[in-house]
Amino acid sequence: MVDITVYEYKKMDIDNAMVVIGFPTVGMVSSIVANFLVKKLELDMIGGIASDELFPASVVHDGRPAPPIRIYAGDRVCGPKGDCDQLVVIATEFPIAPDMIGPLADTILDWCRDRGCKFLTAVEGLQTSLDDDELSVYYVGNTDNARNMLSDLHVEAMSNGAVGGVSGVLLYKSFSEELDVGCLLAEARAEFPDSRSAAAILEVLDEMLPEIKVDTTPLLEQAEEIDKQIQQAMEHVKQVQKPDERAPPTGMFG
Repeated sequence: MVDITVYEYKKMDIDNAMVVIGFPTVGMVSSIVANFLVKKLELDMIGGIASDELFPASVVHDGRPAPPIRIYAGDRVCGPKGDCDQLVVIATEFPIAPDMIGPLADTILDWCRDRGCKFLTAVEGLQTSLDDDELSVYYVGNTDNARNMLSDLHVEAMSNGAVGGVSGVLLYKSFSEELDVGCLLAEARAEFPDSRSAAAILEVLDEMLPEIKVDTTPLLEQAEEIDKQIQQAMEHVKQVQKPDERAPPTGMFG
């Protein structure tokens, strides 16, 4: 049996909270989104989740060590209808072992239910090879209420496919829970941190933060810089791999 402990460093009333889940995913989209929200909205670290089965590391922020999975929160008007009073972000940058995903999802759901949280939103990257400037964002909801709330955000429902990792398990394990759970998925490229896809999800989440305008310009600028660096690297690789005109034709030696 997996032993997972939730530490609470700071007591906070979160009985009407929207919870954003950010675990490593395609293009590190969810981790980028989670860390962006924490920094820009100046959320306090109120706890963490630890287990001997998690990645054996301590995350250091501002000189303070924390478990691999951190819990941040702050008083904010938020939620699909603006009817939540606190925003909670549960985040990590470390991969979760497959046999830990189920127990971890159970722990998160139990904690959210015990604290009276109202709406849980997981964030995911959806692998794509598209290079279009306009990346699609989709949603999946565990209940009719969750689906109705997410559809009002002008994103497309994911009709068929699969949602993996912690997000996918949270969706099906919460099917009969008294907790609305949704997942936002943005098309992303897997080969590098995709800030552009993270910005696309943040623009959707921004509609659930009526008191705050989340400026995604820094992320978009970062995405443009990453794209330039990748293009330059690819051009360099092409030059290095350019066939030597003096080389013998293919097949000369049988």
